[in-house]
Amino acid sequence: MDKNPVGPVSVALVEDDGPTRDRFVNVIGAAPSLRLAFVASSGAAMLDWLEDNAVDVILVDLGLPDMPGLEVIRRASRRQPASSLMVITMFGDEANMLQAFEAGARGYIL
Repeated sequence: MDKNPVGPVSVALVEDDGPTRDRFVNVIGAAPSLRLAFVASSGAAMLDWLEDNAVDVILVDLGLPDMPGLEVIRRASRRQPASSLMVITMFGDEANMLQAFEAGARGYIL
């Protein structure tokens, strides 16, 4: 039987908090099924990178210093419609969750 192995899931991360970003980088790096493709600390850096690159999953913090994470999700979903956008945040309220899904997020990680 001919097996067609699927490569690791490529992930891009935008998180402005250094320790939180480092934890995500370490967890993603330790998972053989994941490949960290890009890390940014601002929404603008992520959106610039997405102009010429594609990934399977984009992890987006809602509280970014240069623009709201919801705006990053909206723009990223237009630029990379095949990517799964996931929110990473400490805001677990219903309003933020609904706004994130309306903006194009496919998942929400507290």
